[in-house]
Amino acid sequence: MSNWRVLGIGSPFGDDQLGWRLVSVFQSLDKTTESGGGAQCSALALDRPGSGLIQALAGARGAVVVDALKNMGQPGRIHRLMMADLTQANGCFSSHSFGVAEALALADELELLPRHLLILGVEMSESALCEDVSPAVAAAIPELYVLINETLTAWRSRWPGLNSEVKTCV
Repeated sequence: MSNWRVLGIGSPFGDDQLGWRLVSVFQSLDKTTESGGGAQCSALALDRPGSGLIQALAGARGAVVVDALKNMGQPGRIHRLMMADLTQANGCFSSHSFGVAEALALADELELLPRHLLILGVEMSESALCEDVSPAVAAAIPELYVLINETLTAWRSRWPGLNSEVKTCV
């Protein structure tokens, strides 16, 4: 598995498919790496953000975590989140009971977080649990793809050896 990871959290329901759909885009647009990803990354779809997310983060130099969010505003809006944003929200971001915030906090305590971490969320629509992704959330996927590739490319060029022990969260 690559040292650079794109982790899409999701489920088969409505807007919560966002993470899976994004991973599918990475895998279909770039066949040059084991799981897809323009900046030589592994793109992985996860159905539960708990222990699966922690395991997927282990050993990564940098990771982008993507999930659908609730209670934050206009559907389709992309949010860049810091760890502090997640811990202060008391679980209102994720649609999962043991969510991204809890998994990332546990990974941090276990010293398994990558040095470079970007947390992205896209606001779900009111009808988030319908059969298909809403048009607003689907429209955010190409923008997410570009944003993630730019971020991974910048990380790789800025920190090719990654000798620093400093963690960043952008």
